[in-house]
Amino acid sequence: MDIYFQEAVLPAKTKSFVVTMLDGSYTVLLNADLCLAATLEAADHEVRHILDKDFEGVDVNQIELRAHAKGGKHEALAAYFNGRIAFDPC
Repeated sequence: MDIYFQEAVLPAKTKSFVVTMLDGSYTVLLNADLCLAATLEAADHEVRHILDKDFEGVDVNQIELRAHAKGGKHEALAAYFNGRIAFDPC
């Protein structure tokens, strides 16, 4: 599974979102105005959705509630990168 990350100019209330590409990869768009800590948090949130296959679900509210209730800081990013990266606490 390929996940690409890209900064973009987004509305202030939008931290990030995911686009599913035709080739099956995912592009995570991150608000360019976020600080590093918020960017990592937003990226982790989106990767968690991808790893949990949330795009197959239909109830967005339930998906978001579950995503916000899960795991430690940057857990999904670390899982995706198979422990090859570490994050310093902010």
